[in-house]
Amino acid sequence: MSQQERRYLLGEMEQLRRMLDKIPIADMIDRMSLEARLQEVKAALNESDVILSNDAQSESENLQSYVDELERRSFLVAKLNKELKSVQQALSRFERIYGKASDIFLTEYKAGKAGDNIAFIEWSSLVIMRNRLLVEQAALQHR
Repeated sequence: MSQQERRYLLGEMEQLRRMLDKIPIADMIDRMSLEARLQEVKAALNESDVILSNDAQSESENLQSYVDELERRSFLVAKLNKELKSVQQALSRFERIYGKASDIFLTEYKAGKAGDNIAFIEWSSLVIMRNRLLVEQAALQHR
């Protein structure tokens, strides 16, 4: 296997992983076909009999480090998006119940105008959590 073929397979492997991250676990048929192809790519990479020179070995290690970092970021983004969706659903519930946008509520709550309802403590915590998750999401997207 040439280095170009190896790079192609590494790129394909990363693309397959990204696609898998976007497909819900419930979509088993779509996931299974992508996972099968991912296993084929991994097997082809494992079976490669390329004897890499020291420079090529270093390049391969750098590429693997890059792929590992992309996988880590992809995992973090997926986890963050899942948390954000969950928090946003809870916020939507509060907004429907109290007829008020969460950001407006938080401003009033911090100013002491919202009252001492125990639900308001949860709501304010969720707004703060959502804002923190949005900051983390922006930071991940700009790396």
